[in-house]
Amino acid sequence: MLNKITILTLIITTLTITPTFAQTELSIGKKLSPAQLSKLKGFNLKLGDQSFKVITEQQNIKEKQIKGTTTNALSKTLIANTNGVLGVSENLILIARVPPNQVRSVTQNIIHAAISTKFYDHLEVSSLQFQTFNQTITAYNELVKLFPQAEVSIPIKFSEPSPR
Repeated sequence: MLNKITILTLIITTLTITPTFAQTELSIGKKLSPAQLSKLKGFNLKLGDQSFKVITEQQNIKEKQIKGTTTNALSKTLIANTNGVLGVSENLILIARVPPNQVRSVTQNIIHAAISTKFYDHLEVSSLQFQTFNQTITAYNELVKLFPQAEVSIPIKFSEPSPR
């Protein structure tokens, strides 16, 4: 009996002493070291004049590990900026300075791929949300070409509002 208890104690001690990156809680605004960031699978992306690392290891990241997010886990993508700070994209594209009627008429194929669309005629703003970040990037590139005069953006949240 002593041998089983000793073995169990050794196993529990080993598990609690040996930290792994997978156990690190990923949250919006958390800064990762270059070593931690390099352990996450992903690809580099340039949007406008900013560079990011899109973390493609989504199957290993549970919704409860991404603190500060409110939407469905399937429509979220973790992204790190050049400083290693984690942010989240809800796979959303905002199109400003183009009347929504024009967006609707010109982008039928893109709109059909979106899981959610919202149009604010009085503000000249359209919002398209996609299931995956790859769909978001594809649609973003098409929209930038279709509407060069528009402000097309993918919002990325790097911090949480805090009550005063």
